[in-house]
Amino acid sequence: MAYIWCEKEEKYSFVEFIDTFTYISGKAQLYVSASFNYATYINGKFVVAGQYADTVKEKVIDEIDVTSYLKTGKNEIKLICYHMGNDH
Repeated sequence: MAYIWCEKEEKYSFVEFIDTFTYISGKAQLYVSASFNYATYINGKFVVAGQYADTVKEKVIDEIDVTSYLKTGKNEIKLICYHMGNDH
């Protein structure tokens, strides 16, 4: 699993990750692991939100069926993440 984040991390950060992808057919799963809170949107529709109390060594991963949010062809996914920072 690859982890992504912004280049400069602040103590209290909100970050948006936006990307597009092509969907052809079949079941589509989204896997999300976030250090604190996140919200997911596909094609502008709210899909799911999550909140974690995990650690660096013990990550929690949400597995979400997003098939019903997809359309054939180009789709957009957006994750809005909140990071509390290390000072908590």
